Amino acid sequence: KIADWFHTGDREKLLVKRTWSKIRKSRRRYVVIEGFRSLEGYAYLKKIAESRPIMISVLSPFNVRVKRETARGRFGKAETVSYLRKRDKSEGKIGVNKLMRKADFRINNSNISKKQFEKRVLEIVKKI
Repeated sequence: KIADWFHTGDREKLLVKRTWSKIRKSRRRYVVIEGFRSLEGYAYLKKIAESRPIMISVLSPFNVRVKRETARGRFGKAETVSYLRKRDKSEGKIGVNKLMRKADFRINNSNISKKQFEKRVLEIVKKI
């Protein structure tokens, strides 16, 4: 419900503005932003940053994500397959799938360890 609220009206732009403000103040050469869910937010960041952010998409099939999220207990006892399906559907409506298809790099996170995933991310960062 909170995610839906953020993606209505101009609230998403407010989040992007706030994020960009913090990035501008940073002395870092590179910054990773995790959690974009819509093309609109990405497009707005691109506009105010006056650059093209590089996007990495992390892909895993639904059943793999269910297994991992259930093991983490991230959502407590309320976490169910049904809840995760609803969340996927909700994120699909705001455009997460379209956004992921536009990624510059993709990592299939289905059958790799955390260490292998980290290695893949570092390989991509070196390319950038």
